[in-house]
Amino acid sequence: MTYLVKSILFLWIIALPGMGYAQKDSLPGHFSISAQMSGLKNGDSALLIDANTKEVLARTVIQNDQFQLTGKVDEPVLTELKIGSLPDRNLYIENSPIQLTGDASDPSKMMVTGSKSQLDFEDFQKIFNPLVSKLNVRVKTLNQLMEGATSDALSLANQNYQDAKGEVENAIDQFVLDKPASYVTPWVLFVTIKVDDNPIIMRQRFNKLAPQIQTSLIGKDLDSYIQYYEVGYIGTSAPDFTQNDINGQPVSLSSFLGKYVLIDFWASWCGPCRRENPNVVKAYNEFKNKNFTIFSVSLDRNKQSWINAIENDHLTWTHVSDLNYWDNAVARQYHITSIPQNFLIDPKGIIIAKNLSGEQLSIELEKILK
Repeated sequence: MTYLVKSILFLWIIALPGMGYAQKDSLPGHFSISAQMSGLKNGDSALLIDANTKEVLARTVIQNDQFQLTGKVDEPVLTELKIGSLPDRNLYIENSPIQLTGDASDPSKMMVTGSKSQLDFEDFQKIFNPLVSKLNVRVKTLNQLMEGATSDALSLANQNYQDAKGEVENAIDQFVLDKPASYVTPWVLFVTIKVDDNPIIMRQRFNKLAPQIQTSLIGKDLDSYIQYYEVGYIGTSAPDFTQNDINGQPVSLSSFLGKYVLIDFWASWCGPCRRENPNVVKAYNEFKNKNFTIFSVSLDRNKQSWINAIENDHLTWTHVSDLNYWDNAVARQYHITSIPQNFLIDPKGIIIAKNLSGEQLSIELEKILK
């Protein structure tokens, strides 16, 4: 039994104090950050940077322990606030009047008021800081037991890790339930992806967000991210596609609905594919009369080479290709970067297994079709 897991490092997490709402007005549709902090140095700069794009949102010069940063954001966004030589601070801003107060001698106690998104960001930190610290301790313990530990010790350490990981996952779910209309929530889903990158779970969480958050800029980015990783994931629907067979006739994946189908990506020029073909032929001949078939997509670019390989390897099922090599449209749709690769789908078009090779293919089909 072997375990190797990575620590979850939330580099953006910082200790922020409690916050409330400011009453001072700002320009409609703009943010206005007004700071009053003793001990600041006249002439130093204050700079506000988008934490994601690194775009400078506003800059000014400090005078008499004060400065003001104004600008506009399309929606609430996490920023990096740089004040002179003080440590950088993360600040979730929105188009509202925001106040900063404190003492430059102890910047960790800087008070922030006026941003609802910052309140949600603070809640995130309060909830996840201790949970992630606990998780990382469990990760370190588990990895340290890699050499020489008994199986019982490893099992216990792994269970402790899984328990801590489960606490983080539960906290993510609760944050979504508590704050579905917060712009911080999709950000939380982004930054906790390493805890559980299952796109099915991510989609379930995304679907619980308020409609205006789903269609926000960060919401659309999250949706696109999930869509990308849903492709080819076990438990998701196999994307439909259509390409021409060796006779130039279009064939669609959806035409095989009702059968178990192995979508097989290969090419005549691919040595590992050709060496794997006898195993695929064996499985096909064994199960072709049990509601199973194969639908092969070739990354060939020479039609005759493709046809010759089909004949020589006795691949007697349906084959398609657009003869565009690695730019094959279906290969790109399925994010194929190496071959052979395959996806086994059930009669409803759901992916139930992938990358079955050697005897694994026949063993899996035997379990399913027996």
